Amino acid sequence: MGINMLCSILMIITAGSASALVGLIQFTLASLSSSAVGLLHNGSAYPMALIMLTVVSGGLLINRLGSKPRKAPAPRPFASG
Repeated sequence: MGINMLCSILMIITAGSASALVGLIQFTLASLSSSAVGLLHNGSAYPMALIMLTVVSGGLLINRLGSKPRKAPAPRPFASG
């Protein structure tokens, strides 16, 4: 029972740290994006659209480059019964 409790505590700490890191990244990117929109402001919605397009493109690029391609599972034979 002791080792299971220790593993559970370590998993909670690890999940909490990962959640904190993701939150930090979100707040940092949001502050940088809003600052960029403010600096590029020209009275239209184009700067906001440009920043949104940039962030979405960056996220898609990170997703595509950072994830491993998954193989489709092998088809299971039909069982006649």
